[in-house]
Amino acid sequence: EPTRAEVYEAVRHGSVWRVRELHPQGARPARRFGSCAAYVADPTQGLDGVIVLGGQEGGPPNTTVALYNEVWWLDLSVAPGGRWVNITDRFDNLAAFGARREAACAYDPTTRKFYTWMGRADATIPDGASHSAGIWRVGLDTLGDATTRLTWERLAKDLQADVTGMRLVPSVFDLKNGRFFA
Repeated sequence: EPTRAEVYEAVRHGSVWRVRELHPQGARPARRFGSCAAYVADPTQGLDGVIVLGGQEGGPPNTTVALYNEVWWLDLSVAPGGRWVNITDRFDNLAAFGARREAACAYDPTTRKFYTWMGRADATIPDGASHSAGIWRVGLDTLGDATTRLTWERLAKDLQADVTGMRLVPSVFDLKNGRFFA
């Protein structure tokens, strides 16, 4: 089944949640599934938005689909419905990171780091695996400055002998203790 292009937000008003569709400005990402995302708020940088990582093209089962080695920023600080910005070109080592999908993501506001772990990954990168057990992070302390470069840092290899890589698993980032669960 094809993926959807809409973006929704839910806002609580008392005991009721109101859901509404957002209509972001700018060129939107290709429709996809299997991406992961995290909300990023940093008032000192003027950041209010969602960072979206990877994914794949939607298509019928057993067909070849495009994998997205992309990072998008839904900037909610600039317009009522936000604005899509493709920030893929700001990453120095995106080829070493590889295309990813069906992983978990989280943002740590105290360290300004964005993390992704597990999921499907590019098996052709060094220490890569199609079913990843890896953990990666990128510092977003300069995300608000469009002229700065960003770099992925590998914290754990995608291919590990003692941990089986998983995809589409419930995952949690324990911010207080700095640990991941899958």
